[in-house]
Amino acid sequence: MAPAEGIPVIVTEFPADTTQKIVAQVKHYFSDANLNQDSYMRQTVAENDGWMPVLALSRFNRLRQLMDLPYDAKKQASKNTKKQPLPAVPEHYVRLLGASIKNALVESDDVEMKEDGSAIRRKSAFEPSDEWYSRTVHFKGLKYGEETPDMIEELTEFFNKTVEG
Repeated sequence: MAPAEGIPVIVTEFPADTTQKIVAQVKHYFSDANLNQDSYMRQTVAENDGWMPVLALSRFNRLRQLMDLPYDAKKQASKNTKKQPLPAVPEHYVRLLGASIKNALVESDDVEMKEDGSAIRRKSAFEPSDEWYSRTVHFKGLKYGEETPDMIEELTEFFNKTVEG
């Protein structure tokens, strides 16, 4: 069977900087700020005894982008064509994602992986709260569809410099 268009044939590991970005993104997904807003994460975790399957995480647009897989069907389809579903994440990518996260989180105080690398969970129970909101910055003006792959890192760096400086 021929590989799907846009998906590399074999990837055996992610570059170190990509793994670092993936881990930062996964930690964000499990943060109080995100879980207070993300009903899909809360529901999936609740249905799996506190665990979030890596397969489910692998479908998230930001992680697909970091793994260099096709992402966000809204951007890939023009307004005049029917939106096509994204191709499934190849199984070896799911395993690689789980292994990469597991290896990087060995010493984490926040999250832990199942021994087989198939799921991740918070070490402490999530308690819904509005406290995170007082530490949140909201800004407007970014046009949908004009994001760049490094935009999150660039904005994080900008705001960290602004806060520190």
